[in-house]
Parts: sequence; C-alpha cells; structure tokens
Amino acid sequence: MTATRIDPAATAREAHALKEAVHVTQRRIYELLADLKAYMLAEEATRIPDAELDISLRPGTPTWNVNQLMAELGELLPPIDYKKVFPEPGPCNRCGGSGLEPRKVDGVQVNRVRRYGAEYAEKIDAACVRGESTVVITERKGGKS
Repeated sequence: MTATRIDPAATAREAHALKEAVHVTQRRIYELLADLKAYMLAEEATRIPDAELDISLRPGTPTWNVNQLMAELGELLPPIDYKKVFPEPGPCNRCGGSGLEPRKVDGVQVNRVRRYGAEYAEKIDAACVRGESTVVITERKGGKS
C-alpha cells in the first residue's frame, strides 16, 4: 500500500459519513422488507406479480417437536421407517463423549413419510414449527416482460 498525501481529518469525516449512510440504508431496507412481509401475510400472498422482479414469501425452515412427533408417528410407522425418521443418538461431542446427544429428526425421511397419506401429513404438521418466513426479491431473467 502506498501512502499518498491526504487530509486525515477530511478523510475521517468522509469515512464516518459513509458509515452512517450505510447504517441508515440498512435500517431502511429492513423497514421496507418488514412492511412488504406484513402486507404479504395480511393478504395471504406468497407471490406478488411484477414485470421486473420476482417477489415471494418463503416459509421458514421447519423444525419438529421430537417427542410429539415420536408419539404421533410411533403407532403408525413400521419399525424400519421409525428408525430412519428418528436415528439413534450418538455420543455427545459437546460434553466430551460422556453422554448421548439429544434425539433428532431426519427431515428428508419426514418428507418421505409425509407422502404416505393424509393421516401421516396431519400428524407431521401438528408437530411442526416453522421458523420466521422471509421476503425474497430477485430480478427476473430477461428484464421486463
């Protein structure tokens, strides 16, 4: 890096002003996306038509209450599928191997079981908690249509 003659005070002021502008811009983007999300949730819209942008509301990541899902599916699933959905916990790495890690749900297997029928899907949905949904805005390919 080569040093050039600068006015340190002016450079510091400019850097500070730019940092403040970035902060204000980020806050405004957050506010706009929150407004858009509130509108889409109120209108129960998953997509908003636009010629230049794809605007969609994506659901959050699903997580399942393991104990509830085990109870709901325990009577319905054959043992082989049950073991795939609820794999045996291994040794806990966080506690230095002195215990077992908590029970987990294999999401891929849950989605496979969901296709077994409506009864399975209802039980799975009852134990599912979705994370925060997000607004995704992307430019359409080819620009205006």
